[in-house]
Amino acid sequence: MYRRTGRLALGIALTVAFLMSGVGGASAHFNFALPEEWYMDVAQANDVELIWGHPYEGIYFDAPAITAAGVVEPDGTKTALTPSQITVEGYDAWKLSFTPAERGDYIVYADFETLVVPEEEVAWEDHVKAIVHYKVTGGWEQSTGQIIEIIPLTRPYGLEEGFVFVGKAIYNGSALGDAPVEIEKYYPIGEVPDPLPEEPMITRETVTDENGVFMFTLDEPGVWVVCVAHTVGTQGGYDKDIRGILMVPVEETFPPEAGGDDLKDRVGSLEGLLWASVAVAVLAMIIAVVAVARARRD
Repeated sequence: MYRRTGRLALGIALTVAFLMSGVGGASAHFNFALPEEWYMDVAQANDVELIWGHPYEGIYFDAPAITAAGVVEPDGTKTALTPSQITVEGYDAWKLSFTPAERGDYIVYADFETLVVPEEEVAWEDHVKAIVHYKVTGGWEQSTGQIIEIIPLTRPYGLEEGFVFVGKAIYNGSALGDAPVEIEKYYPIGEVPDPLPEEPMITRETVTDENGVFMFTLDEPGVWVVCVAHTVGTQGGYDKDIRGILMVPVEETFPPEAGGDDLKDRVGSLEGLLWASVAVAVLAMIIAVVAVARARRD
């Protein structure tokens, strides 16, 4: 369901973009989700854009069709959502919208049809989710029931740069061990680093352990795309990878103004007091020495 048009245009766009991007087949492609608001204080509609492309390089393509979409509410209730087709930077994309009712965490998810990419010699079937916080914490660790997904073991919001994120990969309800995990930061178009770093610095990699658990350091603020993959045969003559994708927003380190200056002022005051105490002690010693000398003369 939710079929889009322009299949031929998608193939042409992919080919041209690969030839012009300068990064060839080395760059990672993802379907990724961008909520309008990651943190909500008011119960109003929140739009979530679903885009297909290179998150780091700001290169987009026409998104594949969505086969299912919905939101998991804080109490576990699962509600289907109907995607609407939109255009982002001239390319087909999708939008989901939901309005929170009860306080807690909302998991918005979407399942995409398989997309064969000859340039990468692979077929990808993506299952994406993003977690939106509404007023209080509760529900962020729930499963969406997608065929493959990343269950966060670290709360996936309210994180500062430099924090370590821990997640668990699940496939068909069981832990997915020894699976590759790719991590890539999203840059809005117009904010892409120039020049780009070497490819290993763009898409980082790790692997799950026998329990499906993995971890990595979130070393920069921004939105991160975290993707685990599992090969399940072939399609179109290429290996088919089913991928679970989780979005993780990261905040800047709390600024000094939020308490650091007060601490510095206190430390400065203590240092001043310490030096004043030393000066008084030295003066007292001098006075004592003088007094003893006079007493001896008398």
